[in-house]
Amino acid sequence: MDINELFKNLSSIQEKAQEQQKELEDKIFTGSVAGGEIYVKLRGNYECEEVHISKSMFEDGDESLISDLVKEAFSIALSKIQDEVEKISSSMTGGMGF
Repeated sequence: MDINELFKNLSSIQEKAQEQQKELEDKIFTGSVAGGEIYVKLRGNYECEEVHISKSMFEDGDESLISDLVKEAFSIALSKIQDEVEKISSSMTGGMGF
């Protein structure tokens, strides 16, 4: 492979990476707990899109439980984003583990 072909391939890879980054940023990842009574929606760029806590959760009056469940929902959504990033990275590197 000559140097021009190498740069052409690198440019193509860079364009693909930018496209996948944009797709990731637009994708919504949801973390849901308590049977959907509490959920968090995050974009792939880690921007919070929505936090939902159903009214029935407030009727119980356990603020520390609600707080813990919201944190858990965030953790689930973040984990989904991280899984997607790893999947994209693996596809870009051919599974070489970079």
